[in-house]
Amino acid sequence: LAIPFVLFLVTLSAYGIFFWQLGFYWDDLPISWIRYQLGTEATTKYFSDSRPVWAWLYQLSAYLLPLKPAYWQLFAMFWRWAGVVVFWLVLTGLFPRRKDLAFLLALFVLIYPGFNQQWVSYVYSHFFIVLFFLLISFHLMLRGRTIPAMIFSALHLLMFEYFFLLEFMRPVVIFISLRDEPLTNRERYTKVFKAW
Repeated sequence: LAIPFVLFLVTLSAYGIFFWQLGFYWDDLPISWIRYQLGTEATTKYFSDSRPVWAWLYQLSAYLLPLKPAYWQLFAMFWRWAGVVVFWLVLTGLFPRRKDLAFLLALFVLIYPGFNQQWVSYVYSHFFIVLFFLLISFHLMLRGRTIPAMIFSALHLLMFEYFFLLEFMRPVVIFISLRDEPLTNRERYTKVFKAW
């Protein structure tokens, strides 16, 4: 529990200072206006031509949270933190002897300076949720929980196309997870392909 807690403190330090003073920005404004002012049917229509399943996620989250930016800032921070924790779990599952490296990589993903739009909370909270679905599917797969892993993978793929190519990391993850098994190369590749 120490690592998730440290990652939580870093999340608050990096993104949570003065979160209650932030507002809605960029695409937050029109998309939240559609959901809160025009309702769920308008949200469904807005996403119907490109991301119809993603509309369900927006409807659910907006049902749970009021139209107050502070709530959405916390919501986005939570999902960014949750995704990084699962990323750390995947890395520790793949490299159990390198937990130090797993922590450093998780920390880097959390505070990656190339992404500086955490403050766009209404929109990016949903990006983080979809990324969480992908990462939790990897984690569940590594633990042998095939059906839940497939469900989260399907949610990820149906909701949003931005992380689609990351799904092709799955055979690599499977391959790494089998590195200690006494298999020939042919057996290893066959097993990876079947598992994928």
